[in-house]
Parts: sequence; structure tokens; C-alpha cells
Amino acid sequence: MSPAETCLQELREIRSARAGVRETTCYPALADLPDAAGKTLKPRARGIPRLQDRGAGHPDGGLFTADQFRKGSAEPAGSGLPSRGVIEIKSTSEDAWDVAEGTEVTRHGGR
Repeated sequence: MSPAETCLQELREIRSARAGVRETTCYPALADLPDAAGKTLKPRARGIPRLQDRGAGHPDGGLFTADQFRKGSAEPAGSGLPSRGVIEIKSTSEDAWDVAEGTEVTRHGGR
């Protein structure tokens, strides 16, 4: 099963339980997806969930390239800003176009 299929299966199970809290309940199911997606990019990127506020709020994740890490370190060096972009997780009931054009995404993109 691909990482995307595994993630969707886990999300389906979480939703069918009807016991979760909107987006945060889904974080564990989504944890491996940024890394899997980052491996398909050139240069490869590493996904890190729940980023620190670096002046534009708290993105749900970010994609960092290997050159952003010191050898043997799990923490990005320098500014700590993801060079390949941020990830925002929203409920399926939200319109993706509205979210993409909203202030939260614009704020992250401006950093």
C-alpha cells in the first residue's frame, strides 16, 4: 500500500469513529505523508510536522531540503524556515480554494 493509501485508510478509520477533534486528531495519520511526498521532489525534501511560529503563525508542517540540516542533527539549521513550502491541514468541509486564498496561507507564504 502506498503512503497516500495508508494515510487515507487511517483517516477513514478516524472519521468513522466519530470521536476526534477536527484536524488535530488526523495529525498522526498524516505524519508520514510529507516525508513520502518530499522523497519525490528534486532535491528531496524532509517533512516536519507542527512547526514553530517564525513570525507567520504555526504551520501544520513544512518541507525542508537536506542542506538545511547539520550533519547528524534533527533540527533545521539557520532560520528554520522550510525551503520547499509549508503544509496546512484543514477539515474536508472547508473549501480548498478559500483556504489557499485566505490570510493564514498568505501569511505563511509571505515568510
